[in-house]
Amino acid sequence: MNKNQATFEVLLLQAEASNLDKVETMAFLSNHGIPLEVITRMNSLWDEVMTIGGQAINIGKIIIMKLIQFVKENPNMVIGLAIGLAIGMLANSVPYIGQFLAPLVTLVFSTLGVLHGHRLDNRLVAPE
Repeated sequence: MNKNQATFEVLLLQAEASNLDKVETMAFLSNHGIPLEVITRMNSLWDEVMTIGGQAINIGKIIIMKLIQFVKENPNMVIGLAIGLAIGMLANSVPYIGQFLAPLVTLVFSTLGVLHGHRLDNRLVAPE
């Protein structure tokens, strides 16, 4: 992909993201049980703007739009990742060896959770 194609892609994403409303998006996240701390971080990310190709692009809005789209398309994968991360955090509480064991356990269980969730997501999609 060359520079012109990349700029065009970003401008297309900007046009798509311009339809999003901040209040509606944050209400959507709140209604789906997202913790207030995460919503607050996303609220501050929403206003991030970068200059790309001489134009101001609301990169934060695009990131949030794509993140929500990914979660909607792959719910089981996201759940598998969350479970794997939680198990890794629990491994950290093992006395003496937990701090050394936690990174490995997090990596293994997160990977297994993502793979299993991906398989479940693919199984739920109707074959064409």
